Amino acid sequence: MLQTLAQPPSLLALSRKISLNDYKLKIGFKEVFEMTVFEFVRRQRMEKARVLLENGSLNVNQAASLEGYNNFSHFSALFKKTYGVNPSNYARDVAKT
Repeated sequence: MLQTLAQPPSLLALSRKISLNDYKLKIGFKEVFEMTVFEFVRRQRMEKARVLLENGSLNVNQAASLEGYNNFSHFSALFKKTYGVNPSNYARDVAKT
Protein backbone atom coordinates (compact mmCIF):
# COMPACT_ATOMS: atom_id res chain seq x y z
CA MET A 1 0.00 0.00 0.00
CA LEU A 2 2.88 2.37 0.71
CA GLN A 3 4.09 2.06 -2.88
CA THR A 4 0.76 3.31 -4.24
CA LEU A 5 -0.02 6.24 -1.94
CA ALA A 6 -0.82 8.65 -4.76
CA GLN A 7 -3.44 6.19 -6.07
CA PRO A 8 -4.20 3.88 -3.13
CA PRO A 9 -6.44 0.89 -3.70
CA SER A 10 -9.98 1.05 -2.41
CA LEU A 11 -10.67 -0.59 0.92
CA LEU A 12 -12.56 -3.35 -0.85
CA ALA A 13 -9.70 -3.97 -3.31
CA LEU A 14 -7.19 -4.00 -0.46
CA SER A 15 -9.28 -6.43 1.55
CA ARG A 16 -9.57 -8.76 -1.43
CA LYS A 17 -5.83 -8.56 -2.03
CA ILE A 18 -5.12 -9.79 1.49
CA SER A 19 -8.11 -12.17 1.55
CA LEU A 20 -9.88 -10.45 4.41
CA ASN A 21 -13.38 -9.10 4.80
CA ASP A 22 -13.37 -5.29 4.40
CA TYR A 23 -15.19 -4.82 7.71
CA LYS A 24 -12.60 -6.91 9.56
CA LEU A 25 -9.83 -5.00 7.80
CA LYS A 26 -11.25 -1.66 8.96
CA ILE A 27 -11.77 -2.82 12.54
CA GLY A 28 -8.46 -4.66 12.81
CA PHE A 29 -6.47 -1.84 11.23
CA LYS A 30 -7.92 0.72 13.62
CA GLU A 31 -7.28 -1.55 16.58
CA VAL A 32 -3.63 -2.09 15.65
CA PHE A 33 -2.70 1.37 14.33
CA GLU A 34 -5.20 3.48 16.31
CA MET A 35 -6.33 5.22 13.11
CA THR A 36 -8.43 4.41 10.09
CA VAL A 37 -6.91 3.18 6.83
CA PHE A 38 -7.83 6.54 5.28
CA GLU A 39 -6.05 8.47 8.06
CA PHE A 40 -2.98 6.28 7.63
CA VAL A 41 -2.85 6.93 3.88
CA ARG A 42 -3.36 10.67 4.38
CA ARG A 43 -0.58 10.88 6.99
CA GLN A 44 1.82 8.94 4.79
CA ARG A 45 1.04 11.16 1.79
CA MET A 46 1.59 14.30 3.86
CA GLU A 47 4.88 12.96 5.20
CA LYS A 48 6.09 12.14 1.71
CA ALA A 49 5.06 15.59 0.45
CA ARG A 50 6.91 17.20 3.37
CA VAL A 51 10.07 15.26 2.52
CA LEU A 52 9.77 16.26 -1.15
CA LEU A 53 9.51 19.91 -0.12
CA GLU A 54 12.50 19.56 2.21
CA ASN A 55 14.61 18.13 -0.60
CA GLY A 56 13.87 21.26 -2.61
CA SER A 57 13.66 19.38 -5.88
CA LEU A 58 9.94 20.11 -6.34
CA ASN A 59 7.74 23.12 -5.80
CA VAL A 60 4.53 22.87 -3.78
CA ASN A 61 2.27 22.26 -6.78
CA GLN A 62 4.52 19.48 -8.03
CA ALA A 63 4.71 17.82 -4.60
CA ALA A 64 0.93 18.00 -4.21
CA SER A 65 0.36 16.58 -7.68
CA LEU A 66 2.91 13.82 -7.22
CA GLU A 67 1.15 12.73 -4.04
CA GLY A 68 -2.19 12.54 -5.82
CA TYR A 69 -3.72 15.83 -4.71
CA ASN A 70 -5.38 17.47 -7.72
CA ASN A 71 -6.90 20.25 -5.64
CA PHE A 72 -4.09 22.50 -4.43
CA SER A 73 -6.22 24.30 -1.83
CA HIS A 74 -7.26 20.97 -0.33
CA PHE A 75 -3.62 19.86 -0.17
CA SER A 76 -2.58 23.18 1.35
CA ALA A 77 -5.29 23.00 4.03
CA LEU A 78 -4.34 19.42 4.95
CA PHE A 79 -0.65 20.29 5.07
CA LYS A 80 -1.34 23.26 7.35
CA LYS A 81 -3.59 21.14 9.57
CA THR A 82 -0.90 18.46 9.80
CA TYR A 83 2.22 20.60 10.24
CA GLY A 84 0.88 23.97 11.43
CA VAL A 85 2.28 25.91 8.48
CA ASN A 86 1.22 26.24 4.87
CA PRO A 87 3.36 24.30 2.38
CA SER A 88 4.69 27.36 0.56
CA ASN A 89 6.02 28.88 3.77
CA TYR A 90 7.42 25.53 4.83
CA ALA A 91 9.30 25.11 1.56
CA ARG A 92 10.61 28.68 1.76
CA ASP A 93 11.75 28.28 5.37
CA VAL A 94 13.49 24.99 4.63
CA ALA A 95 15.28 26.52 1.65
CA LYS A 96 16.70 29.27 3.90
CA THR A 97 18.42 26.78 6.18
